[in-house]
Amino acid sequence: MSFFELHRHSDFWEKPEVFDPDRFAPENKKDFSNYYFPFGAGPRMCIGNNFAMYEMIMTVASVVKKYKLSSQSSEIVLNPMLTLKPSEALIKFDERQT
Repeated sequence: MSFFELHRHSDFWEKPEVFDPDRFAPENKKDFSNYYFPFGAGPRMCIGNNFAMYEMIMTVASVVKKYKLSSQSSEIVLNPMLTLKPSEALIKFDERQT
């Protein structure tokens, strides 16, 4: 399967050759979730996948090291998907004292 061709196939995408980040807005997820594989899949998955995940972990670690995070709500509503995703969670960032 060619993900390059799948990501540009006119049966699945409106104006597939046009750069349109808005097509990936959360309200449009049902329109693309079956046809979009940003890192590919299987044994030929993009070698950048692990780097991107590592980069995300390092970014979160840097933020947590610099800021104390706390919730501004007394209750956080969870949206159970593949993982537990908080819904409408407001987070307060207080700079840590060194």
